[in-house]
Amino acid sequence: MTKKCHICGNTHNFMLFTINNQDYYICDNCQWDKKIDMCNECNKWFFASDITFDPNFSSPSKAFCDECIDEHKIEPCFDCGSYFPISDMNKIDGEHVCDHCFEESNIDIIHEASYQPEWEFFGESTHRKFGVELEIEKKFSEDELDNSKVITTNQIINENGDFTFFKADSSLTNGYEIVSHPCSLEIHQNSILWQEVMDELVEQDFDIFPETTGLHVHISRESFGNTLQEQELNIAKLLILFEVNIFKIIRFSGRINQEKIKKYCKFYGISDDETNVTLLEKAKKADRYYAVNIQNDDTIEIRIFSGTLEYDQFMASLEFCSLLLDLVSKFSVQEITQMNWEKITEEGKDYEYFYSRAVNFL
Repeated sequence: MTKKCHICGNTHNFMLFTINNQDYYICDNCQWDKKIDMCNECNKWFFASDITFDPNFSSPSKAFCDECIDEHKIEPCFDCGSYFPISDMNKIDGEHVCDHCFEESNIDIIHEASYQPEWEFFGESTHRKFGVELEIEKKFSEDELDNSKVITTNQIINENGDFTFFKADSSLTNGYEIVSHPCSLEIHQNSILWQEVMDELVEQDFDIFPETTGLHVHISRESFGNTLQEQELNIAKLLILFEVNIFKIIRFSGRINQEKIKKYCKFYGISDDETNVTLLEKAKKADRYYAVNIQNDDTIEIRIFSGTLEYDQFMASLEFCSLLLDLVSKFSVQEITQMNWEKITEEGKDYEYFYSRAVNFL
């Protein structure tokens, strides 16, 4: 029998290749036309239909078989498209980037202010999730944002998972905000590297300014109850709790600029004959620039907190938000109306950072 190329039928200038445990004669032309190629990872030969070619390498080629792509988690670089094992790449804003593109730092990971991601939910607790918006500003207005340092910041905070992203904020002069996906308190405490990233930001000469920077915490509406009626009742209790403890909460929050409070995180005001129903209706008709903003469809936003790069204060604020959920679900409207800061602090004694900060304002 005359030997011929398995692909094109050519009867000369061919070699014997083992492909998928079978021997095939393949001619020089078919080899040159990349009808077969060797996987760069396992060094086995494959037909072109069973292998993925790197678009940036033609001579010599760079290709990977399907099995190695799955086993070694080989993916294209988000920026240049070349293929590498994930373990050999850098992760930036949820995407994998090769060393060359990372060193070039040509990826801008500060999204536009209008950016909305595909939200992910992290943590075992079913409903109690907290989304953080931490606004940060360069200490010196003439300092330009260094994109390579922004990338470093992103790598630090997301070392254990894609928990956060960065976006611009029109209220900031020379900074950006760090936004987290909805996460349980435990994820914020144990998985997101808030302490490490705050230390890094201080090293990069970021700071907090009472005039521009704040810390906003979004609490999922589902955290307030299983039914709409239960949610609205507990949200009304939250509004009452803020109004009857206004001065202590402001002191705890770290806000010191009264003009900014009146502009960005106002209080609704509560009269002697105010009921939970009338206060809730008042809040529904207001704008979003209140200490407790209820204008969002899926979350209640706590806007009162000052921005901070001090981990203890930051975590105390998050724990306070979790404590608020405890209080409104545990106590009646009447009990909430009569609740003072001393009682709030006592109820929060199991929250380490909250309690340590709250006792200073008794």
